[in-house]
Amino acid sequence: MVLASSKMTIKLNRREIAKFIGPTGPVYDEVRRVVRLTVNGARIRAGVLTGRLTSSIDSRIVVTPTAIIGTVFSKLEYAAYHHQGTGLRGPRHRMIVPVRAKALRWKGRGGWVFAMKSRGSAPNPFLVKALKAASPWPVNEHVRA
Repeated sequence: MVLASSKMTIKLNRREIAKFIGPTGPVYDEVRRVVRLTVNGARIRAGVLTGRLTSSIDSRIVVTPTAIIGTVFSKLEYAAYHHQGTGLRGPRHRMIVPVRAKALRWKGRGGWVFAMKSRGSAPNPFLVKALKAASPWPVNEHVRA
């Protein structure tokens, strides 16, 4: 019995691939569309007290030889707390108590609020919800703070 052998050679046309996934290609256009929809959706879904959070939501698209990466983010320190929640409702699941003072203090809608302890604020995953609404692809809900 004689076994036949075969050989296959694949040549990639890097110039044509670059047209498809480069900054002028259809993949880049789709990532840009999803990023724009996510930014707009996040601005609608984020809570509004002063408007700083909604106006801080920004985006960036980076093109590498192997990927097009769209990122939607806020540089505000409290954006992660707003997104993931705090206290009992947040990732640590603990009451918030004063460490260096006798009471907690924060600015609420009607002025300053004082408390001996707080259950924290509920999460508002505005970025994940906006991405799920905008993306035609499955969304991994792992959140990095």
